[in-house]
Amino acid sequence: MTELKSKKDRTQDWLQAHLGHLSLQCHHCHQALSLEGYSLVCPQGHRVDSHKQGTYFLSNKSVDDHYDRQLFQARRRFIQESAYYAPLQDLLNQLVSDHQASLGQSDSPYRILDAGSGEGSHLAWLLAQDPNHRIGLGVDLARAGIALATDFNGQQLNLVGDLAQLPIGDQTIDGLLSILSPSNYQEFDRVLAPGGQVFKVIPNGGYLAEIRRALGQEAVKQTYDNQATRQVFESHYRHHQAYPVQAKRLLTDQAKADLVAMTPLTWHLDASQASQLVESLPDEFLLDLTVLVGWKE
Repeated sequence: MTELKSKKDRTQDWLQAHLGHLSLQCHHCHQALSLEGYSLVCPQGHRVDSHKQGTYFLSNKSVDDHYDRQLFQARRRFIQESAYYAPLQDLLNQLVSDHQASLGQSDSPYRILDAGSGEGSHLAWLLAQDPNHRIGLGVDLARAGIALATDFNGQQLNLVGDLAQLPIGDQTIDGLLSILSPSNYQEFDRVLAPGGQVFKVIPNGGYLAEIRRALGQEAVKQTYDNQATRQVFESHYRHHQAYPVQAKRLLTDQAKADLVAMTPLTWHLDASQASQLVESLPDEFLLDLTVLVGWKE
């Protein structure tokens, strides 16, 4: 019977196979990191050891305590079991496939960075659509999210890192995902290879409107307005396109509970209030997003 490899060993296998295609950089001095045993080291002598689950901590910053294991477990169930985001995933896969074809990289893999990857499900799904020609890594400051993402070790690299100081070398990424996460376009441009693309997913006005309505009038006023976000993106990337994603989706009671658990809109609620909110929600939810695509010149 073949013994299953540990998460730590699966991470090492990934690094040995793919570090030749991309580079990681030290979060202390920004020099290139190389693999020595189970450690990443730079020429200045900074050393980052792999934790038991095969995780590397490449940032000294921390994230809001709300981003805990329970939130990311709910997020994973919601992404994997509800199919709510399926239209978004299908569009992202098509956009990435088109970009792959345009680059014509037959001898080297298409390199994907998910900036703000959380527990890793979106990236894992996207890589699984073309596992022989795509490699990917996810970066997030939330240690609880990256800890869950280690379930995908061997398929992708999962790093604790700061989106404002990505632990990635210059010009080493072909496609960069930013899914409902903050963006640092200067950092994105630094890590993108020539001809690279940013795929930024932003909410439209109807996104989670069902929850806002159920929370009452004050919450309704918090309607998503993405115009400022779009203007910043479009001013930064002269060549850009926008793709709307809109679909009605039926959610189970479990999916609604998971959605309530993962959205910041409900962080002020106690357990009883959250349960009452779930019971008041409709079964049909609108998926209402836009994918912005920008080309690095």
